[in-house]
Amino acid sequence: MRCGSIDSRGLYEVKYGCLEAKIKIAKTFKGNQTAFWLQGENQRNVDNSAAVGAE
Repeated sequence: MRCGSIDSRGLYEVKYGCLEAKIKIAKTFKGNQTAFWLQGENQRNVDNSAAVGAE
């Protein structure tokens, strides 16, 4: 599996609006799934959302 990231913390943060990306996803083996994530500045703040059914 391959993964990568782009860190724009402190350079670019979005509060409202719509984001669009054109990405190329690698071919995967059966059973593997690909994903594209956008994470906000509070990504490391942990609360009880997993306990109530949200990830």
